[in-house]
Amino acid sequence: LLGQLIKSGSPYVASTALREVASRQGKASLPMLISAYKDGNRRVQGAALAAMGQLKDPSTTKLLVEAARSGQWNLASPAINALASMGGPKASATLIDLFKNGNRNTRSSAAYALGNLGTAEARDALIKALKDPDNARTSYQLTYALGRMKDAKTSEALVRLLDDSSLKPNVKQSVVQALGHSNNVAALQKAAGHHDAKVANTALQQLGRKGGPAAQAVLLRALNTGDDARKNVAIQALGKLGTPK
Repeated sequence: LLGQLIKSGSPYVASTALREVASRQGKASLPMLISAYKDGNRRVQGAALAAMGQLKDPSTTKLLVEAARSGQWNLASPAINALASMGGPKASATLIDLFKNGNRNTRSSAAYALGNLGTAEARDALIKALKDPDNARTSYQLTYALGRMKDAKTSEALVRLLDDSSLKPNVKQSVVQALGHSNNVAALQKAAGHHDAKVANTALQQLGRKGGPAAQAVLLRALNTGDDARKNVAIQALGKLGTPK
């Protein structure tokens, strides 16, 4: 029945059927997925690639790499995500190359995928890009991807960036947001004492979202400063935590 639905002529129905057949049949569904990719329209092709990502079968790596490099957004995006799900040296190398050399949309998808991949190579590529002044406008995308990694070494690398004098304040604000995504309260506490007011206030905002006694203590101390802007940020952050006792 699912095979008939895939060939139904309705891209929406076929896409749903492809996901279901991959979930039910596992690797046995590969011939059907590959056939749908070769013969389907663009929406069906994208669904077939996404379903291959569910299976994480190394035999699909070559096809996924070709689709990721195709330059066609409807193919490249699901293929990039599928490669991140699959992992492995070939997937990692392809994603890093697409991140460095792809077009704007491909770079954005590859950055997000590298965050999901979470390897040391992925982390190093994102950190290196973040230090490049040409990438200042995309710093949030880069730091968001880094924040998704949530491992100790990535957090340590992000904290070091806060002391990098070559980075602009807006990039450092993005770094603090990444530390928030990674739930690193200790690093946020340190960032709350940063010499740049915008960076420090961003850390206070993130602490308000994370909560806990440690965050509350930092925010209460911020109320004792002579900086009205900092006090206002701390008050708003404490409001998100609840009224302190």
